[in-house]
Amino acid sequence: MRRFAGSCRFVFNKALALQKENHAAGNKFISYVDMSKYLTA
Repeated sequence: MRRFAGSCRFVFNKALALQKENHAAGNKFISYVDMSKYLTA
């Protein structure tokens, strides 16, 4: 269970960093659908 929680936290933190980086560049936030594409790429 801890490994699963750790994996979820890792993915969440990566997505959050990507959102922050994108927003700092002056772009809009990434949609759920587009973020899902990053996960499956």
